[in-house]
Amino acid sequence: DWEAEIKKYLPNSKVPYSAIPPKVLHQYQANDCDYTRRLFFIFKKELEKEGTEKAYRNLLIPATNAFKDIEQHGILVDYDYLMHLKSEMEPQLEALKDELHNLAVEVGFDSSKVPGQRLNPNSPQQLQHIMYDLLGCPPFEGARTTSIAALEAYQDRHPFLKKLMEYRQISKLYTTYVIGFLDRLGPDHRIRTDYLLFGTVTGRLSSRDPNMQNIPRESPIKRMFIAPPGHIFVEADYSQLEFRVAAHYTHE
Repeated sequence: DWEAEIKKYLPNSKVPYSAIPPKVLHQYQANDCDYTRRLFFIFKKELEKEGTEKAYRNLLIPATNAFKDIEQHGILVDYDYLMHLKSEMEPQLEALKDELHNLAVEVGFDSSKVPGQRLNPNSPQQLQHIMYDLLGCPPFEGARTTSIAALEAYQDRHPFLKKLMEYRQISKLYTTYVIGFLDRLGPDHRIRTDYLLFGTVTGRLSSRDPNMQNIPRESPIKRMFIAPPGHIFVEADYSQLEFRVAAHYTHE
């Protein structure tokens, strides 16, 4: 088990492999290379039998190398703007917590029975009590859920629910992108993700730690990413790319 040593440096799924000391990481990578080479000769026969060796050599291997370069290079983040978002969102969230607490008390929420005598907007139990017991919302699809779908369905029943939706939206941006990115930001102010070329059943590219393919389009978060001096961002969208690649390979 050559992963045993590196696991000491990966306490949770949010910690990237770059946190592993080079000496330990290199030994792990050497074992990976050794066993991958041994497997290569076994799978090579299967590729030849299936007729997929050309796609492997001309498509998958170059793509793997390209994404390796992208991962190591990272994506530059405007650190000052990131800190600005942090200082802007923190008081917003505190103000929303106060508003939610006051609205909850107005409809009968007994704050003396909860820790700190304050509403916790992240507590499903407290929110369920307010939504279904105090506000009288019917079970959403048969359940006492506080999901975003339930809030969207019942938001016009009381200002508390609409305000809770606003809190959830800002809290999501704050915890996932502002604090999440600050925790992962490299000393060069770059974010480095892991691209999974083989991470989905459908074959679509995916990304994790953090997921750079799930950045909210209409939000201040997108402005966080900048091009270094002397460079610009270019957006390229290939029409029906998967079908064109498939056609290319099937007609060879």
